[in-house]
Amino acid sequence: MSNQELLDQVRRRRGEGKTPKEIARALGVPPSKVTRWCGPSPRSATAPARRTWRAAG
Repeated sequence: MSNQELLDQVRRRRGEGKTPKEIARALGVPPSKVTRWCGPSPRSATAPARRTWRAAG
């Protein structure tokens, strides 16, 4: 499969709401390559920030 065909597949699957990890598994490419083509997952952008522990006092 050519790079253009892979890119088309990635864009189609991202349009369906798939995560880069899901797309990478389906296409047999590293997740970093999928992220490079289309950016981070929208789920990670909307995830709440991690809470950090603060000592009382």
